[in-house]
Amino acid sequence: MARLAHLAIGVATILGCAHPAAPPPPAPARAPLELRPGGTLASALARARPGDRIVVRAGEYPAEQIEAALPDVSDAPLPGAVVTVEAAPGEQVTFAGATFTRSSHIALRRLRFAGTLKLAGCSHMELSELELDAGDSKDAALYLLGRQPFGPTHHVRVTGSRIAGGGRTVFIHTYFGPSEGWNHDLEFTGNRMACGARNCFQLSGARDTVIADNTVESARGGGILMAGATRVQVLRNRMDNGRGSAVQVGTPGAEWDRFGGVEHMISSQILIADNVIRSWGGAAVQLDGCRDVEIRRNTVEHGPGLVTHRREPHDLQGNVILVGNSGVRLQGNRLPEIRVAEGDPAPQVEP
Repeated sequence: MARLAHLAIGVATILGCAHPAAPPPPAPARAPLELRPGGTLASALARARPGDRIVVRAGEYPAEQIEAALPDVSDAPLPGAVVTVEAAPGEQVTFAGATFTRSSHIALRRLRFAGTLKLAGCSHMELSELELDAGDSKDAALYLLGRQPFGPTHHVRVTGSRIAGGGRTVFIHTYFGPSEGWNHDLEFTGNRMACGARNCFQLSGARDTVIADNTVESARGGGILMAGATRVQVLRNRMDNGRGSAVQVGTPGAEWDRFGGVEHMISSQILIADNVIRSWGGAAVQLDGCRDVEIRRNTVEHGPGLVTHRREPHDLQGNVILVGNSGVRLQGNRLPEIRVAEGDPAPQVEP
């Protein structure tokens, strides 16, 4: 009988009838870490574990260089692995600037940066409700950099923030090379922009990027410049009162002709859709040597709609990289004017 009872228990276990062991209770949440003026963000991050919060108290903090802030996330699922750095409720926190190098799984919330916030070779970063203002500086307010030896910056999400000033207000940059090494999986949604002297965005080495639902309040220069970008979507933005072109797509400018690696910097597979563009001094969309561009359901007021320039950029050996603009498709736009350069094929107009 004992043997039969033992067999019965074994069968019940196999059939799933036996009660499994209860899971271990969750570990208690750690109390937030606190950062006060006089302390450093680098030291606070060095003490943090996956899922921790660092609460920053009111005050002004100097610019910091933060190297390899990589919490151990090997056993921690996202999003719980992210270390959150945020201002204490109702308190104003200002950093003079910050550079994160080879850092990952960090969320920055409700902080102000009076100088450049730079991410170099970083990944899985969340930036929300920030105020980034480079003022009259020629530097960027937000600078995403990819280069050797630390590789591209990728999987960065910027939401609900105000980004202003500088030269290139948001600069996404890497050395000229194949797109596999470009900065990638980047998202900018629901931000307010008051842009700098050169442009709101410059993408020189960016792929798989979304710029959506942002508001450009004013721009002293151009809007979104793509000079080496692929698989980029520009969607549902409201862009008012700029001086240059609202969206410009091409290879790097003439000053980079015959530059090593420029042959890799062709812009392609671009979608520009459902944007409202008003009162820009230049064109709403300007194409300067690119291919495979879809322009759909945009509304343009008080300015030219689409303008193309037939450029023939060259590589280091003097070979022509591409000629003019090709694969341009239009659908359902309100464009006051379309100017196609002599020699460029007419855009394909789709129903």
